Amino acid sequence: MDKIEWSDAMSVGVARIDDQHKKLIGIINSLVEYHDTPRESDVVPVILADLIAYASNHFAYEERFMKKFGYAAAQDHMKSHHRFTEDVYRFNLRSQGGRDVTVETLFVYLVKWLNTHILIEDMAYTDTFTAHGLH
Repeated sequence: MDKIEWSDAMSVGVARIDDQHKKLIGIINSLVEYHDTPRESDVVPVILADLIAYASNHFAYEERFMKKFGYAAAQDHMKSHHRFTEDVYRFNLRSQGGRDVTVETLFVYLVKWLNTHILIEDMAYTDTFTAHGLH
């Protein structure tokens, strides 16, 4: 597991959204720090709580502008957000129920999310957002 570094290729052209995506990368990188350490099982619930808060704030922000600007793919995009939130809640329930949720499991899931959702799906709204003056 290697840490992820932010690059300009990840930018959606909106500073606040980029900052939120950097926060997610920080959460992902914290998983790397705790992988194969004695605190690994202790950190999973903390990371999941961070992810729940992150998703709530970040998705609400993005979705507000999708609606405001009439983004054509808003419904599909919001469904993707909903699936992510459900997945994180499922991880949380498994963790609270004493079933093993590993740092590596979360890392793999989040890197996949980063590579598919942020680097592909979020990039699709950049023209709409910037055309409406959001930078």
